[in-house]
Amino acid sequence: NFRCSYCEQNHVSKPLSEDVKERILRLVKIQAKKNRVIQIDWFGGEPLLEYESVCSVLERAKKICEKNKCELVSTLTTNGYLLDESKIKKLYDLSVRSMQITLDGSKKTHNERRILADGSATFDIIFKNMIEAVKLGVLITLRINIDAKNADDISEVIDEIPMEFRSRIAVDICNI
Repeated sequence: NFRCSYCEQNHVSKPLSEDVKERILRLVKIQAKKNRVIQIDWFGGEPLLEYESVCSVLERAKKICEKNKCELVSTLTTNGYLLDESKIKKLYDLSVRSMQITLDGSKKTHNERRILADGSATFDIIFKNMIEAVKLGVLITLRINIDAKNADDISEVIDEIPMEFRSRIAVDICNI
């Protein structure tokens, strides 16, 4: 759903197939019998484009883990744009305890670099959703991709985070 200026990926929309979902759940069944914790990490493209499939797999995986007295832990790497309060609550209930969300510096810089496929700005919605996730108990890794064009303004996004939420947001600065 994004077209970041620095992205080199082909943007192909491919739904999570029933076969892949079943293979994930078969692996969870096998591992839940041997382990005390199962971790499922959702990433690649934008996992929230497959929100219903992610929830379906997590619901079933959680039941498998409960049956085997095993803990399910899940993480999500997302651009954060498609989050909202109800999705965050549901994902948290389904064991998503942490998310990585990317903001590339100040509002101006971010909106020049990380736009929707239709060219629309994204900063305000992502920032609001990130803060909502923190309020609901999710740990956030705020990824900031830097290069020569935005290295001087990354502190602006950090300064915008209210003090009461900073202890639940880790910052990960990455070179492009």
